[in-house]
Amino acid sequence: MQEIYLGSSMSLSILGIIREIEVRRLKMLAREFDGVILIDELDLHLHPTWQRLIVRALKDAFPRTQFIVTTHSPHMIQNAERGEVIALINDDEGNPRVANFELSEFGFKGWTIEEILQDVMGLWDVASDEYRVAMEKFDFALSRNDAKEIKIWLDKLEAMLHPRNHLRKLLRLQAAPFEEGGND
Repeated sequence: MQEIYLGSSMSLSILGIIREIEVRRLKMLAREFDGVILIDELDLHLHPTWQRLIVRALKDAFPRTQFIVTTHSPHMIQNAERGEVIALINDDEGNPRVANFELSEFGFKGWTIEEILQDVMGLWDVASDEYRVAMEKFDFALSRNDAKEIKIWLDKLEAMLHPRNHLRKLLRLQAAPFEEGGND
C-alpha cells in the first residue's frame, strides 16, 4: 500500500494531489491510487463553502483512496458521513481519548455549527464575553424587576445581535411588561 502525506504547509488542491500521484511520485492514474493520503488541516485557507465540499470532491476524484485528514472546521464535520469523524477530547484528567457520540444514520448532518463547536470540538462557549455579560445583566435586571436596567441591557443586546436573530423577539417579550411606566 502506498502512502502520501501532505502537510499543512503544502498548498492543497486536488490538482496538487493528482500531480504528486501521476507525475512526481507514482506515475499512475490518480483515480486508481488505492493507498492512503494523510492531510493535515484540510480546511486550512478554504472558505466555509469549500470546506463543506472538499471531502466529496476528494472522494469523487480518488474513489479507491482512503483519506485521513485533520480539521478544526465544524463545517467539514457537519457534512461528514456517519463513521467518518473521530473526535479526540480530553478526559477528566486531561488525557486525550476518542469521544463517543450517539449519532443517527445522518451523523452530524442535523447538528448546528454551535453544537459541533461545543460538543465535538470542546469549545466552552460560542458567544463572546461581552454578549454573555450583557445577557447576564439583562437576566439580573429582569429578576429584580428593574425597568431602567432592563431597557439599558435590552438596547445593548439588540445592538449586538444579528438583525434576524430569533432572540430579539424573545428579549422584547421578556422586557415588554417593564416598558413605559413599568416598575422601577
